[in-house]
Amino acid sequence: MSHFLEILAHNNMAPNAQPHTDNSMYSDAMRTLSKHREQLLETLNEEEKALFEKYRDAQEKVKRLATVNNWIHGYKLGLLITAEAFVTG
Repeated sequence: MSHFLEILAHNNMAPNAQPHTDNSMYSDAMRTLSKHREQLLETLNEEEKALFEKYRDAQEKVKRLATVNNWIHGYKLGLLITAEAFVTG
């Protein structure tokens, strides 16, 4: 079952994908993140930039894996809640 849920979580039609408006808190945070990233990169030499990009890539991978695991856990929890509702009536 987890294999199917992982495939679903990685799909382009992922049920956890949500659009964000330009004035949302998410968009504001992304703009701030981008601005600070650009400012930081301007201060680093090439070797430091490469190290920072490796760090950022590893951090992004951890985030993706956590998102998939959280989605699977939440889906299973929802199934358990649904099952309990039918069993206890």
